[in-house]
Amino acid sequence: MKTEVERLEGNKVKLKVEVPSKQLDTALKDTYRDLAQRLYVPGFRRGKVPTKVIDAKIGKDAVVARAAETIITTRYPEAIVRAGVDPVEQPEVNLVQAEAGKDLIFEADIEVKPEAVLKEYKGVTVTVPNTNVTDEELQQQIDVLRNKFARLDVVEGRLVEKGDHVLIDYSGTLDGKPFDGSTTQDYMIEIGSGMLLEELEEGIIGAERGETRTIKASFPEDFRNTALAGKEAEFEVKVKEIKQKVLPEADDEFVSEMTEHDTLAELKEDLVRKLEAVKRAQSRVQAQSKVIDLLAEEADVSIPEKLVESELDTMMREMERSLKNQGATTEDYLKATKSTMEKLREELTVEARKRIVRELSIIAVAKAENIEVGQEELEAEIAEMARALGKPLREVQEQIAQKGTLPELHASLLRRKTLDWICTHANVVTESGEKVDMTPPKLEEEPETATAAAVKEPEAATTAATEEPETGVPADVSEAAAGGEEGQEANAPEAEVEEPAQATIQEGKSSE
Repeated sequence: MKTEVERLEGNKVKLKVEVPSKQLDTALKDTYRDLAQRLYVPGFRRGKVPTKVIDAKIGKDAVVARAAETIITTRYPEAIVRAGVDPVEQPEVNLVQAEAGKDLIFEADIEVKPEAVLKEYKGVTVTVPNTNVTDEELQQQIDVLRNKFARLDVVEGRLVEKGDHVLIDYSGTLDGKPFDGSTTQDYMIEIGSGMLLEELEEGIIGAERGETRTIKASFPEDFRNTALAGKEAEFEVKVKEIKQKVLPEADDEFVSEMTEHDTLAELKEDLVRKLEAVKRAQSRVQAQSKVIDLLAEEADVSIPEKLVESELDTMMREMERSLKNQGATTEDYLKATKSTMEKLREELTVEARKRIVRELSIIAVAKAENIEVGQEELEAEIAEMARALGKPLREVQEQIAQKGTLPELHASLLRRKTLDWICTHANVVTESGEKVDMTPPKLEEEPETATAAAVKEPEAATTAATEEPETGVPADVSEAAAGGEEGQEANAPEAEVEEPAQATIQEGKSSE
């Protein structure tokens, strides 16, 4: 395949592409074969309709055009990658030549993204948090392990306290009538976890085993069930059992039994090493973000509105996917935040412009420093994708070709290489003044979660303090605990330190 790029006025180019005749001939054969299966022609079985009959029925030019379209769909994305063209939007493609036995030629007038003019981008100084591990952080990770193997012991002779795990039956009424999700039995709740309405949980504190209490609790104004939003319900709650979490002692015996280490000292040493690796990875992410922010702040670039609208649409799709993963919709988010679609798009437009300038700044550095992505790198990345997905390489290659996502893959690799180059040439220091090595880590050196690798899987199921109740959480009561926090996106760095296990997951909340 040959590509030619001609510069036009403004931010436009003309891309001309020539595809070898063999590919068009193959596409024509496939198209005729497909049409022979699809067309119904009296006197001919499906799949046996002759080429001449197909030409007479729908026209030879139409067949050629269909074959050419299949080639353009897969070859256009490859062509813009080869030509180094970065389109603002999908252009209209014009067929110049499409005849059997001849090369397929097509061209397109493309509006490309503008080039950002940068000031000095080498040696910029940014500060990141210290990467040393504090005693508190180390203890937090040890407590993660202790909580993982905690047990729940039945409590006798005292009242319910915050932090207890209480087995309850409850039923609720609104204006004297039951409502959906208002009744459940044998539900285990950790008091203070936020799994139920706050007033309901607080009302259980101080109760004794066997006691039944009447507790009033109000649903949030932004509760997704509008029939309950802002209303006060009355609950009858019976405390059936009180349990307290008992953590194992952090000693050599516990460590040797539950982890891959023999002593507590060895475990601490390993946790420190892994925590430091995680913190270094986080520092790289933060440093990259800060350096690009500095470059973008001083970049001189004029952004076309088409590009802003395209980025805004992308951000809206990302938001919709994030909300969907949390079981919510954009309408739910707008209601919870008391906003409108117009206001949301207006707010996101500001962020869209920032994202565009950041990306154009990265591209400008790549061009200035002749940073490129070679064919071998692209092939290696696709092979890694296939390995990660557990799919045959050929299948992944075909999917990329069919969906036309090669430009996005190329852009992602170029961005990664350029960010590595920028940070390697930046002056990154910690808050205490220590210089941070920004050399990109090798793949096998990627940090793992601090406690994940150290823990042995128990041979038998252990009753853990974080065990989910068999009955599940009744939707209408538990979802109220989520309040209006649905839909908030997490901006956590790529490598996260594991949170303490006692931070019980609250149903309906986004994990931030």
